[in-house]
Amino acid sequence: MTSVLPRGGNLALTSALASSRGKLRLMLEWGGDSPAHPAVEPVAFLLTGAGRVRSDSDMLSEAHPIAADRALSFHKSHIEAERIRQFFEIDLSKLDPALERISFCLAIHPVIGGVASIGQLTSVSCAVDVEKTEVVRSDLTTPSSTDSAFIVAEIYRRNGEWKFKAIGQGYAAGLAKLAESYGITLADEAQAVGGIVKPNSAPTAQPTTPPYVTIERPHQGFGDVQVHLTWSVPKVSPAEAPAAPKKGLLSGLVRGGSGAVPHARLDLDLCALYELSDGYRGVVQALGGNLGSYNAAPFLQLMGDSREGNAEGAATEILRINGNRWDEVRRILIYAMIFEGVPNWAKALGRATIKVPDQLPVGIKLDQNVNNMRVCSIALLENRHGKMAIHKRVETFKNPRELDEAYQWALQWKAGIKD
Repeated sequence: MTSVLPRGGNLALTSALASSRGKLRLMLEWGGDSPAHPAVEPVAFLLTGAGRVRSDSDMLSEAHPIAADRALSFHKSHIEAERIRQFFEIDLSKLDPALERISFCLAIHPVIGGVASIGQLTSVSCAVDVEKTEVVRSDLTTPSSTDSAFIVAEIYRRNGEWKFKAIGQGYAAGLAKLAESYGITLADEAQAVGGIVKPNSAPTAQPTTPPYVTIERPHQGFGDVQVHLTWSVPKVSPAEAPAAPKKGLLSGLVRGGSGAVPHARLDLDLCALYELSDGYRGVVQALGGNLGSYNAAPFLQLMGDSREGNAEGAATEILRINGNRWDEVRRILIYAMIFEGVPNWAKALGRATIKVPDQLPVGIKLDQNVNNMRVCSIALLENRHGKMAIHKRVETFKNPRELDEAYQWALQWKAGIKD
């Protein structure tokens, strides 16, 4: 039987979780938003006992859909009977012991034809199911004010027991103020200048890196947007040079094998998943010769495949994005792959730089100290009503298929060769 809770009500989940090994699903549902022009963005925050995030990556949204420890994942929303539903998959057994609370929220991003405040929604509901059986539900009254952010519910741990609580608390200052209360400083259009956040007050001793920046589209378009990937290439003597060719290695990558090459050579590939405005999706990568096209779909092109370092022992690859065709692009996920060499990003000294004309470059270090993770996401570029939102996304994966699943691109992957 489903327990129905009012605002402020809570329910212990211990008995329901006994058979599921800590796995459950939470659903946010709301009505009154325009399916054609949605203005509501669901978000979640992973919080410590002090009510603070550990880092910016503890804020999950459609742009950042999965937590680093895979304890929480964000699934794309869908429409049913003119109501929008958003699901979160939760595995409490994987959650960092330092985390004691997960906050689920809705935020407004005003768009033409969409609602302008939480109060304009006709309803907001939240439900939790365990093994496809609904155990608790709460139907919340939306505020009549102009609140632009809304804490819907929380799952929290108290005295070793996990509980659900219906919150229903609004924030007039919106997502930025809400995120700030959890320890995250967001860069908005007024503050963001080429990846630099202008503080509203004196900076703290440890400023927070903004999870994303948004760039207004110039009248003439964004122009030639470039992504540069550089990394260190260890020098090897002729005696140390590999004898095996670089063919068929992706078969190990896609299946999740290490595919390690027993020599010092290191080759990184700059790659990108893309989704166009018409819904078509694909990949740009050196493997298989899928270098893309600059002036035709998909409007991004990989400029060759660098396998040798320069005199200083550094290699560079460049991805060009036709910013003047930005209206035909929905999103681009840029990532790097260690195609050859021991998969350790800290030793690769990788660095990506995103260069948008007339903006300060956005630098991203690929310095994860992990082993056997050949793929590292770099950034997600989103078309937000003509603007370009750049989200830093430094997360490692065993292979491209795992990256695809995390960001829900739904491509078909198979083994390939690189001549």
